[in-house]
Amino acid sequence: MLDTYRRVTLAIVRMVNSLRGGTYAQAGELLLTPRDYEQVSEAGRLAFERELVYPTIGELSLRLRGERMVITRAGADFASLEKESLLVCSLQPGKPVGSAPRRLEWHRAVYAATSAGGVLICQPPHTILATLADLPLRSEWAPEIFEAIGGVVSSGELPLAETAPVAEAASEGHAVLLPGVGALVWGDSPLDAVYRAGALEYIARLAFLAHQGGLSDHLVRDS
Repeated sequence: MLDTYRRVTLAIVRMVNSLRGGTYAQAGELLLTPRDYEQVSEAGRLAFERELVYPTIGELSLRLRGERMVITRAGADFASLEKESLLVCSLQPGKPVGSAPRRLEWHRAVYAATSAGGVLICQPPHTILATLADLPLRSEWAPEIFEAIGGVVSSGELPLAETAPVAEAASEGHAVLLPGVGALVWGDSPLDAVYRAGALEYIARLAFLAHQGGLSDHLVRDS
């Protein structure tokens, strides 16, 4: 009798889920809507295809309703993000989350300091080289592309537990350059964050090519 009741209840829950377009755990906790999952998986795949992330080290998150976010698990493969690759957690700082990525608190810091809808921690090759070589990213080389980033802040090495500099940088732009890490980028959505990271990598590539060719000082326009 009890088994029959459980089967009927589960069938009703599945039917309601399909009508609402939501996905619920058996315990009743709302996990993700299909649209939430699509936003993260689409942005993750694009970041991988454009070589903005090392596939199992990048981190991507989406702000959800009710002071929560969904974030890629530690080691999640950006080439094929499944629902099992994601976890839902609180935006409140300091709350531990099993299998969360290393820089969870940086995501929380950005969401607390801004109205961002998506956060990306990425490893674009030229961006990493530019930060390590301390190459200037000059807006005058490609003003429209630089503007698409939304402002770039350079940073030294940040301990994982250090969130104050992240929150401070969030008020100054949409991207923080992190030596040896890559960049922390945020936008209106995960996809917007990926687009901004792409613009950042384009400018970093120009800086690297100019440095290689000894052209850096010759490409600055006179004011």
